[in-house]
Amino acid sequence: TRHGWYAMRRYLAPVLIFFGLFGCYAAMSPGSIAGMGYTGEEIKSGKRMLDILGAWMSGSPAPPMEWSRHGPVPLLVDLPFLALGSKWVSADFCLSLQPIVLTALLISLLFCWLRQVTSATMALLLTFGAAFATMLWPYAFIGLETKQSLFLFAAAWLALAMGTPQSWPSVLLFGVCSGLAVSVKSTSFVLFPAVLYLVWLRFKDVWRERRAQIATVLAIIGGAWIAAAAGRRPFWGASGGASNAIQPWLIDQPFAWVANVFGLFGSPNKGLLLFAPVLLLSLYSLPRLFRTHHGLSVFTCLMLGGLISFLAMLRGFADECWGPRYLHTAVAPLIVCLGAARPAFRLRRDVLLVALVLLGVAISFLGAFYYYGVLHLVATTTGHNTLESLMGDSMWNHIGFNLRLFRVWMSEAKEPVLWSPDYRWMFAPPPNAPPPAVIDLRGWSEPQSLLLRKWDVPLTGVERDVVRFFRVCFFVGPALLALAVYFSLRKTVEITRAPATGATPPVAVAAAVPAKTKKRATSAKR
Repeated sequence: TRHGWYAMRRYLAPVLIFFGLFGCYAAMSPGSIAGMGYTGEEIKSGKRMLDILGAWMSGSPAPPMEWSRHGPVPLLVDLPFLALGSKWVSADFCLSLQPIVLTALLISLLFCWLRQVTSATMALLLTFGAAFATMLWPYAFIGLETKQSLFLFAAAWLALAMGTPQSWPSVLLFGVCSGLAVSVKSTSFVLFPAVLYLVWLRFKDVWRERRAQIATVLAIIGGAWIAAAAGRRPFWGASGGASNAIQPWLIDQPFAWVANVFGLFGSPNKGLLLFAPVLLLSLYSLPRLFRTHHGLSVFTCLMLGGLISFLAMLRGFADECWGPRYLHTAVAPLIVCLGAARPAFRLRRDVLLVALVLLGVAISFLGAFYYYGVLHLVATTTGHNTLESLMGDSMWNHIGFNLRLFRVWMSEAKEPVLWSPDYRWMFAPPPNAPPPAVIDLRGWSEPQSLLLRKWDVPLTGVERDVVRFFRVCFFVGPALLALAVYFSLRKTVEITRAPATGATPPVAVAAAVPAKTKKRATSAKR
């Protein structure tokens, strides 16, 4: 019984983190996702799939299929939420909970992996840093990259953290995660090198005895990609094919590729290090991991290399969404690399880490507080909604613009707040230059959180039930996260407590002790 209790406590903290993050994220949810990117068309396509399935089961004629740009494979994850939406509230509301669930599950797996490579304190710091100080927080509401990020990270966790497969269910789960990682998006093919490396890494020591399992995994990966490619063809075929659709977006000179590579990390408007500052230390620590965690470092480089090589070929490596959304997949693996490079938390050394986490919390809060489309709509109203303006014009920096809206929302005055793009002409303006459009920021400053917008509003019916659900999440989520911290640190204290018999501490605890402390202890014994 005591062994079962300790085994249960091993998974207690990740479970509490999952439900706690779900509560914290849901409290700020807009309760809708149809206006996020292309999710509106995926809702229509998923509902049509349910209608076809219902017609097939009842024996009635099936309606024609409505295709989406990424095909029916990613919709398989949407169908349970859409089916729930037909019974409770709406399909739009239930599907808005899906990226929250996927992000909370991703971060729970991240915590499990971090606990294998670093101390409890560092694991908690990096876990909450990933949850609230990176792009993962805003995209828990946007939901455009969460599926690919979760499945790739789950495949990496099964290959790098779980060891050699021992059973067919584990092999099938690894194959499904790997297959979905390269098929849930049209651009997921760039992850093939990283996924194939995971397959090789997992079976490299037992490939002679596990040939059937290797063939099964490769068949699942190939079958998932072929099915996804066939499912995307009807949508892109109507516009002349995917190759014709992407042709206008490609760069026309090699130097642009080099500039885009630097821009993906350090662009003032769309750089990864701006929207997830803690990843600066991850990139810094990546070279040293080739000696201590070779598999993890090679996988991360292959994943980053595939994403960056493709994105740098585009004239616009980011869009109107929050930050470089196509690099969302790289956040969790880079956090693991940072944890592997720092096996214990040291206050003097990690002051910069804490500072970057706090900076990331402030930045990500602004991204989660407002609908990302507000900037795009205001830029459209003023006539500056070009992709180049959103990527490189400091006037349309997403972080600064949301901060301006937040200050307007926090101000007690309710009068209009007029604003216009304030450009500086190098010399005299052109004679035919139109006057800058004036925008009232007061009308755009409302947060996207349904709970904040409806907190004091009398409600009835379904809307009242939804707000009550979010209110419960608002209080329960932080409480569960606090319990996760308590059980994680309490378990560490129990392990590190010296036995009464004077025996030496466990090896895992000794490995977490700084080198200087070990030398002093050895000298004292001598």
